Amino acid sequence: SAGVRDDDSRTSAELVTTVLRSYRVDRAPLDALAALYREARFSSHPVSEEQRATAREALVQVQADLRRTVAQLAGAKAARAAANQSMASPR
Repeated sequence: SAGVRDDDSRTSAELVTTVLRSYRVDRAPLDALAALYREARFSSHPVSEEQRATAREALVQVQADLRRTVAQLAGAKAARAAANQSMASPR
């Protein structure tokens, strides 16, 4: 999951907090996914198609945010490496 290590002892709220601290991800879809997860996990009624659709939409947005952030981090890392390489090269 894009570099965020998960473990079974972490709650959905703790995972959301970790992702928000680690990456530039919009909080709203993460909160929606966490709430839907808790409802699906701890309620006795089945998940509706509307809830499934909402979860899918939120997941698509989170994935897009994570991909964008990871690409930005990779670009920044490459730029730093290139700058370091040019400084290390004799002129």
